[in-house]
Amino acid sequence: MRSRLAIWLCVAVLLGSAAWAAPAPPGPPVSVSVDGMPAPLSVPPVEKDGQWMAPSPDIFKYLGAVANYDNLTRTVKAIRGKTVILMKVGSTTARVNLKPQMLEVAPFLSGDRVMVPLRFVAATLGAQVAYDAPSRVIHLKTGKSTAVVVPPPPAPSPTPTPAPTPAPVQTGGPPAIREFYHNAQGALKPGDSLVVTLLGTPNGKASFFIEGVVEDVPLRESSPGTYSADYRFAGTGRIRGAKLYGTLMVGKDRAPLAVAAAPITVEPPRPHVQQAEPAPNSATSVSTPRIAGFFEPAGGILDPKTVVIRVNGTDVTSKAYVTQKFFTYTPQTPLPAGKVRVDVEARLTGAEPLQDTWQFDIQSGVSIASATHGAQAVYGPGETITVTMMGTSGGKATYDIGSYRVGLPMRETGTPGNYVGTYNVTSSDRADNIPIVVHLQVGTFPTATSQAPVPVTLGKGVAAPSKDVTLTVTAPKAMEAVGQDIEVKGQTLAGATVSVTFTSRVPRVGDVALKRETGTADPTGKFTVKLHLPTAPPSLPGVTYAVVVVATDANGRTGAPVAVPVQGP
Repeated sequence: MRSRLAIWLCVAVLLGSAAWAAPAPPGPPVSVSVDGMPAPLSVPPVEKDGQWMAPSPDIFKYLGAVANYDNLTRTVKAIRGKTVILMKVGSTTARVNLKPQMLEVAPFLSGDRVMVPLRFVAATLGAQVAYDAPSRVIHLKTGKSTAVVVPPPPAPSPTPTPAPTPAPVQTGGPPAIREFYHNAQGALKPGDSLVVTLLGTPNGKASFFIEGVVEDVPLRESSPGTYSADYRFAGTGRIRGAKLYGTLMVGKDRAPLAVAAAPITVEPPRPHVQQAEPAPNSATSVSTPRIAGFFEPAGGILDPKTVVIRVNGTDVTSKAYVTQKFFTYTPQTPLPAGKVRVDVEARLTGAEPLQDTWQFDIQSGVSIASATHGAQAVYGPGETITVTMMGTSGGKATYDIGSYRVGLPMRETGTPGNYVGTYNVTSSDRADNIPIVVHLQVGTFPTATSQAPVPVTLGKGVAAPSKDVTLTVTAPKAMEAVGQDIEVKGQTLAGATVSVTFTSRVPRVGDVALKRETGTADPTGKFTVKLHLPTAPPSLPGVTYAVVVVATDANGRTGAPVAVPVQGP
């Protein structure tokens, strides 16, 4: 195709107008034929400076393209498949797929039509041109069909209509598209599904394209003459009023382009806060809850210096921990019961400003927001276990190390609702894979209880069982970058239960377990446990992540946990 296009362009330049566009003598208007069949135009071709000029969009339709005219830029834009032609009124420079091409004659306006150089258009779209002076006919030969090509009727008003009742399947004559439509009702969002349906001649090859967005998306023939596809917009920008075109070829014959009645509009998400804590419209009895969230920049770059956080109208930004990816804030004094409003603002480069708001309720009562320890799985003699709990302020808190040590005291720190307890491990302590459980009592309310996500083993010299519960983690590797989905693989005893916990350590917050899953080793001892996190762990200064794996055999014996440090993508 490229060689033929180059040859025809060279011929047009070298031979000029004398070879094919001599001024037509007086007589009937000049007409056009396509592959031997008449091709009526809205206005007849005219000769200018030795070149035949034909009206747009008529001539493009006969060559299987669709053309539009932009009054503001005075530009004709024609599209067929992957070929895009741009021609500006009064300019002798055209662009084909953004590459400049010289025109012998510039396009010009004639009434409400734009007249374009016929030979250039035909050559660019792969057609041959010849002028027969005696008959006053310009012949276009596409080499694709000998059938009459009829432009499609004007598109109806852009209102989605229900799928029509299929007409009888066409089996003879040139290929044709009877109906072409999609299922969108209003604006779409990235990730939404667009179902496109084309009804036409069976046993063909159909596709669709969205002007300036996507090209040559195949449509599958699910039944004779019915072609469809489920297309999803991913990571796209804003699209407003883009036309949807359908194509159909049967053998070497191409049906005229079809245009869906309703244009396509896609509105990308605006910058916002995701995974907000406490969750929007949720309720908590913790009077000093952790208020946090991740920034979704919607393609922009957030400047953390511009972040402003307000709680019930009070600016608390200076007391919050803010990064480019997320923020966290814990009130220093109890918030009053009732609705709490959080407002977050920030400026971004390459996107509109972030402005997000949500509310949650603080109710009277007792609750525990989190219970953690150092995320260390094994503590030996001389080491200290620090247990931290966030809950309702003004209460009495204790913690248990399984049934090995119970009722250990915790004290409320200078931050209301933040309780801390410590335990110093001695050489006589022996406990294997036991949970840490915290308790909180406030006034006459029932006692609240919660459990830290990672169990502990006390005493590195714990007597080994008669047969070690061995554990090797082969994936992920130490300091490997992980995403939202993590596949943990390794080797242990056959039939052992494998517990996997993904933890993070955040400055001024502490250790947080993000996800925990269990699995079972196969008869050879191999295991695979899959974790799906709420979001990919962001790479942030001071924040560390680890995958903690523990195996327990069929007799209840537990091996030493294995902690694998990992990092965000």
